[in-house]
Amino acid sequence: MKKTSVLVTVLALAAFGAQAATTVSTSAWKIGKELKDVPKGEEILVVVSDYSPDLSAVSEAIRGYSATVDLRRCKGLSYIPEKAFYLNDSLKEVRLPETVKEIGDKAFLGTSLTSVEFPRASIGSFAFARTEISDVQISGGTDKIGTGAFSETPTVRSFSVDADNATFKSSNGVLFDREGKTLICYPAAKEGSEYEVPEGVTAISASAFANNRSLSKIILPSTLKRIGGYAFKGCSSLKEVEIPESVTLLGQNAFEGTAIEKIDIPAGVKDVGKNPFNGCSSLRAINVADGNKSAKSVDGILFSADGSTILRYPAGREGSEYAVPKDTTEVAPYAFEGTNLSSIDVSQARTVGKFAFKDCASLRSVSFGDRTEKIGHHAFQGTEGVQGIPAYYRGDKDSFPPEED
Repeated sequence: MKKTSVLVTVLALAAFGAQAATTVSTSAWKIGKELKDVPKGEEILVVVSDYSPDLSAVSEAIRGYSATVDLRRCKGLSYIPEKAFYLNDSLKEVRLPETVKEIGDKAFLGTSLTSVEFPRASIGSFAFARTEISDVQISGGTDKIGTGAFSETPTVRSFSVDADNATFKSSNGVLFDREGKTLICYPAAKEGSEYEVPEGVTAISASAFANNRSLSKIILPSTLKRIGGYAFKGCSSLKEVEIPESVTLLGQNAFEGTAIEKIDIPAGVKDVGKNPFNGCSSLRAINVADGNKSAKSVDGILFSADGSTILRYPAGREGSEYAVPKDTTEVAPYAFEGTNLSSIDVSQARTVGKFAFKDCASLRSVSFGDRTEKIGHHAFQGTEGVQGIPAYYRGDKDSFPPEED
């Protein structure tokens, strides 16, 4: 096993706020032994002094504590490996050396980081997702920020970028590329009920607005062409958004979990990603403009352009019964998720996708026909009211597919 020389300072909180410190110098694989008399949950400071440390060993050693990790003495550390502290919620703070040039994908995802001072380093995809960082200062040398680097981080209030950064900029706390053509991230904790995306923006990055719960209205510019996957996921207050005629791509799960009541998809959208309206319980109608070659709507229900696949039945649509049209041979995954229907006739369909009826709590009757050849896994998860459904289709634990699946 590779050894990592470290200096460990243990800060044990004493009565009346006093602190008692114990300092030891040891290798990473011995940290646990050195901390054996320190109760879990105590605050610890780990100062790593090795030239090029084994961060996986450090991460494992701090589990169960409230830890600050200081790496500034590690002069040979140029790369924070992918998933270095992945899902380690014991990590509260990290101090990075100037020698770091790259932070790997998911390096700090799911940690309890509240702040970090970024060196002149590129930032990998989801590197700081699901952390507790509030204000993000991007250094002048950062030339790459990966997809979703700060996604699902509900505490981010603002982004600021050093003036000498040639790749990125911030405007009113919102992160853009330097040219202002791509909106990279809108802070999840930024207050305000309305936001107008500036003219000139041509792309909204994946997860760009994800989990902002203040916005109820977003105005998109006439220059916009691409809406990335999960772009507005979890924007639970978002009711109003109009997709401009210029948009050609609508990413998967783009509006998942929003409060939109209707959506109009322009004719120019060439690609409607998978499940863009999952979890939209208020959605009553999905309208597709005539001439669209990727999809169509029938009475506010979304279908593939040729009508062979029902893509999404709006969860907020009124009515208790529905029959899939005779020319529709496939029910897409999640197509009826969360609807209030009590009776569904899919006897014309040959294939029913996975999670097709997920969380249809009011569902009592589903009619299949001789044409039905395949039902996807967990198609009836959360539909306890439907009788006679094999456990596998409900998603019950330790269930197995029937032989005919």
